Amino acid sequence: MKEILIYKSKNSIVINLMVTVLEANGIAYRQHDETIDQRPDSYGPPPGISIYVFQKDYDRALKLINPIIKENIEAPKPLCPKCGSEEVVAIPRHKYTKLVILLAVLLFLIPGLYFVYSRNLNISSQSLDIIAIVMILSSIALMIVSKYQNVNHQCKECGRKFNHI
Repeated sequence: MKEILIYKSKNSIVINLMVTVLEANGIAYRQHDETIDQRPDSYGPPPGISIYVFQKDYDRALKLINPIIKENIEAPKPLCPKCGSEEVVAIPRHKYTKLVILLAVLLFLIPGLYFVYSRNLNISSQSLDIIAIVMILSSIALMIVSKYQNVNHQCKECGRKFNHI
């Protein structure tokens, strides 16, 4: 009989739940664990634990494990890195964050290029050196500000703002 892949996951807890449901309903399955491979992603698909069932049992098995799949599709909730609380809310980013980051990069690169090429091109002067140093310091200040603008979550318990992907 032909076997069909019904589900593949790196989460062994989800796989164990599915295997338990399949066993309780008398459906034959084969479990293949690719996570023990010493070279993951080297010669094939990413590692994971696969469950195969016979083609004749596929529709029935899919109906049985569908609630488990739907329950575990949700992304994990972010936890506060400071206090560990789950009471975290998403906050929108400032609309000028990308512009501030771009400006910080430019304010760092332009004086850097000036210091590298000013001696060769004979355009070095004390006033341009001061302007370049002020631009570099402004760039550093903008990088610090953009770090705090670029957060996307805040803890309700302790008030900590942080990034969560």
